[in-house]
Order: sequence, then structure tokens, then C-alpha cells
Amino acid sequence: MTEWALPVAVFLASLTATYFFCLRPMRRGNCAMGQRASSSGASEGPSTQATELAQLREQVQALKTQQQSPSRH
Repeated sequence: MTEWALPVAVFLASLTATYFFCLRPMRRGNCAMGQRASSSGASEGPSTQATELAQLREQVQALKTQQQSPSRH
């Protein structure tokens, strides 16, 4: 019976820490791991997304060009 005391205590401590540091702040809308709800990606306008998409396409094209060019090391 005493061999289960430490694993159960660690499990309960992990559940408590998860609740207080992850779940409770997420429910309040201020998760420390990501952006705040007011500045999430869902509220971005189409122009911001189009600009980001254009930049990403340029980066992909530059990487393809770099990969195709022969490197001399």
C-alpha cells in the first residue's frame, strides 16, 4: 500500500499544477503559452494574412533557389 503513496502524490500534484497553471488561466482568457485572446490570429484581417502568405512564398522560392544552386565547400 505504501508503494503507491509516492506515485499517487506525484499524479495529484501534476493534476493540481496543470489546473492552476494551464486550465484556469485558459478559461480566463490569458494563457501564458500563447497569445492573448484579443490578439489571436483569428482576428487578423485578410490583408495581414495575404502579406504573410506572400512573404512565405518568397521564402520558399528563395530556399528552392538556394537548394538548386551548386554549393562549393
